[in-house]
Amino acid sequence: MAERWLTLQAGKTLVERRGGHPEHLLQDAPTDLSERSNRKKAIAQYLNKRHS
Repeated sequence: MAERWLTLQAGKTLVERRGGHPEHLLQDAPTDLSERSNRKKAIAQYLNKRHS
């Protein structure tokens, strides 16, 4: 079964197989999110705001 799934999905990237990027993922994101420390800070702020 796993082999069959891989042959059906062979031409796609991982992101494509999972349905693509969420539309809202990078909306209004700062341009410096490529740096790890900035990403960690942004994720922490998001989680704190969401779970407070």
